[in-house]
Amino acid sequence: MYTYKKIDLKDVDQLAVDYMNYFNCYEEASWTLDKAKRRLRQLFNREDALGFLMMDKDLVIGFGVGVLTQFDDGLIFELSELLIYKAYQNKGNGSLLIQKLETHAKQQGAFRAQLFAFDDQEHTNFYQHKHQYSIAKNNLIWTKAL
Repeated sequence: MYTYKKIDLKDVDQLAVDYMNYFNCYEEASWTLDKAKRRLRQLFNREDALGFLMMDKDLVIGFGVGVLTQFDDGLIFELSELLIYKAYQNKGNGSLLIQKLETHAKQQGAFRAQLFAFDDQEHTNFYQHKHQYSIAKNNLIWTKAL
């Protein structure tokens, strides 16, 4: 049985090493420890941030974090990161964690959840097929190199 702990800024140092190692090893990224710490501090230190560590006894096996964002028609939970460590993937743990985040967001008044994800089959299966997320019809991500 897994437990959840609310994310705190004190967790950054521990999580940054795992975050950097995971993405550099499995996603061919090039995170440095300083960049990973900065990314996590930015995520955890926002007004209305909402996040949990997923724990197997005293061992962190993953985390999820987002923010409740106010719009004119209500609060939207914007999921920023959901990471389950490799040894714990494909066992339903990501589903448990996203359900925990969604339930907590709804209890805080959110009426919708949204996220950005890689455009690949693995993410489509997880978010669309397992968790009923759909591609937004009214928003696009606009990008420009600077």
